[in-house]
Amino acid sequence: MEKGTEFQIGGETYVFDKLIGQGGMSQVYTAYKKTSDDAEIHYIAVKFLPPSMESDKRRIKALREEFNIINKIPDPESYNIVKIYDMLKLKDGYCLIMPYLQGGNLIERVINREKTTGEKFPFIEKVRIARDIAYGLAYLHAYDIIHGDVKPSNILFDEEGHVRITDFGLSHFSSNAFTHIMSRLFLVGFLLKKDLKGGTPAYMSPEQLKGAKPDKSVDIYALGVLLFELFTGNLPYSPYVFSNNRKSIIRGYYMARKNDRNSMTVKSQLLHLPFSLQEIILGCLMFDKKDRFPTIGSVYVKLDQIR
Repeated sequence: MEKGTEFQIGGETYVFDKLIGQGGMSQVYTAYKKTSDDAEIHYIAVKFLPPSMESDKRRIKALREEFNIINKIPDPESYNIVKIYDMLKLKDGYCLIMPYLQGGNLIERVINREKTTGEKFPFIEKVRIARDIAYGLAYLHAYDIIHGDVKPSNILFDEEGHVRITDFGLSHFSSNAFTHIMSRLFLVGFLLKKDLKGGTPAYMSPEQLKGAKPDKSVDIYALGVLLFELFTGNLPYSPYVFSNNRKSIIRGYYMARKNDRNSMTVKSQLLHLPFSLQEIILGCLMFDKKDRFPTIGSVYVKLDQIR
C-alpha cells in the first residue's frame, strides 16, 4: 500500500500514511481523514492480509470472522478489547478498519523498554496491566469466545495507557457453547482456523502444541506465559531448536514444557516476586490443563487482590 493513496469510508476520504505492523498473517497501516488544513488530524488503523494471501479465500473468511466475532459482543472497548469499525474491500484487498492506538504494544511499552533502558516499570502498574488483560479475556470467555493467540504483541495501549486486546484472527467460539454450535460462525470458525495452523509456539499450551482442539484453557496458559514475560523479562521456556521448520519449533517447545512439568526451572525464575503472584503464574502454566486455574475469571480475581 503506497503512502498517499486515497480511499473512501462512508463518504469520507482517507489517506494511507505508513506501515506500523507486519506479521505472517497481516499488515497494519495508519491512515488519516482528509480534512481542511486547520482541522485536527484523525487517524485510524487498517489491517490487510499480506499480498501473498489477499486472494486466499480461507484467509478472507478468517478476516471476516474476526470482524464478526468482535461485533457479536457489545461495547468491547469498555472491557479492554479493541473495536473493529468495519470490514471493507479496497483495490488492494480486504481489510479491517480499527482505531489507531498510539500507546504501542506490551513489548514496546514495557518488556523491551526495560531491557534496553534498564528503567524498571512500576510493579503495581504491571499488576494493573495484567489485571486488565485478564478482565478482557474473562469478558471474551463470557461470550464463549476463545482468543487463541494471547501474547504481548497483541496487547495494545491507547494514548492514556488503557489496555486493548487485539488480533482475533485465530479466535473462535467455544464448542461448549450450545447456542453457537450450529451457528455459521462456529462451522466456519474452528474447522477453518485449525486448517490455517496459526498460533505462536512460545505462548501455546502443551495440548495446542500436540494439535489438540483448543478450549478456553489455552488462553489461561498463554496468559501465564505473558505474565511470566511481563514480570521477569524472559519467556519461561527456551528450547534448543536448530531449525526454522515450524514442526521442529513446535516439538521443541512441547518437549521443553514436558521436561519441566514440575515447573522447577520456572519457579526458580519467579522467586523475587510476591508469593501470591508466583501462585498465579504457576497456576496458569500447569502442564495438564485440569491442574490450571478453572477460569480466566478466577485469575482476574487473584490479580485484583494484589496491592
